[in-house]
Amino acid sequence: MSQKQKPKGPKRKIEPHLHSTIIVNQPMVRDFSTGGGHLPGDTLVEGDDKIVTKKWQGYPPQNLNLIGKPRPPLAEVAIPRYTGKAEYATRIWFPNMLFAKLLGSPHPRARVRKLDATKARHMPGVAYILTRENSPKTYPLPEELFFQGDIVAIVAAETEDIAEDALEAIEVDYEVLPFASSLAQIMSPNAPDLSQVGRGQPNVDGTAGGGASGFTGPARRQQRGNLTTALAEYGDVEKGFREADIVKEFTYYYAGGVVAPLQPCGSVAKWDGDRVTVWGHGQAIYPARALIARGLDIDPKNVRFINKWNGGTFGGVRQASEKFYPWVAYISKMAGKPVKLTLTKDQELAHMQVKPENIQKFKVGAKKDGRITA
Repeated sequence: MSQKQKPKGPKRKIEPHLHSTIIVNQPMVRDFSTGGGHLPGDTLVEGDDKIVTKKWQGYPPQNLNLIGKPRPPLAEVAIPRYTGKAEYATRIWFPNMLFAKLLGSPHPRARVRKLDATKARHMPGVAYILTRENSPKTYPLPEELFFQGDIVAIVAAETEDIAEDALEAIEVDYEVLPFASSLAQIMSPNAPDLSQVGRGQPNVDGTAGGGASGFTGPARRQQRGNLTTALAEYGDVEKGFREADIVKEFTYYYAGGVVAPLQPCGSVAKWDGDRVTVWGHGQAIYPARALIARGLDIDPKNVRFINKWNGGTFGGVRQASEKFYPWVAYISKMAGKPVKLTLTKDQELAHMQVKPENIQKFKVGAKKDGRITA
């Protein structure tokens, strides 16, 4: 970078730890690995001890000329991955461990009239079957099934094959309910009332979700039939339009999509007395621990959550991994053995948080020099 190209303005001083003598030659990166890393502010407050963590990690780089130059991998990361010693949740194994399998609804929306798991419970090798009737009251399996693949039962057995055979032995009578499978259908005048879909369902972070991040004020939400709108304002919008040299309105359509991480979604739970350890695959440590504690109605101090190795999450894995943690831990407690759950690819696609089909309407005001005013 030449002298003329150097950015102007004050430099931000970042103090290294006094005990550290490590010189980092790579640019600093913002640490999004902990819950809340995407929210405004330079620090996170986490855990029971209210630990303050800076989002900006590392030291000022000595050289920003990195484009087109190879960077050596970090040995502490690359070697365990290459040798197979990295303890991803799907690689965790214990003696006498049980394997869990999921029974999902084949219908886009339904209610279970009757479920009979008698034959499955009597099959050799089946250790435990979780249904709505015996699921934890603080984290029950859903009463109404809002999406194809929603969980009806979970079987834990000595082998994956036995668990899958037991799933086929469970008899379920469904009441199929009205549904809509596209944005056009749900916005049509004759669309079924789906305004309550998902209400009361387990939420991985314990919140209502859907907030508008990046705005200083809370979003104002409004329900109109099947549609929910959220309005978040920053500054004087109307003034910005009046000051604009040009105002444009346009519509953007997105067909929807889902992520596909390399690491299979899953978890392992193991109890030691009143304490449970869960190995998982997600994007947050403390929120996941809080979810497990809340779902099992136990003290968070009795929950240890491990997510040291991660094969990609991309913002969508939480719904396909984290929401199962309390159920896997509960089955492990009831069965008295470690339990491992690994989702199949079709189950991942059914449970991952998707970027839904949507229509976005924009109104933008800007100056002739390119500055956006509203």
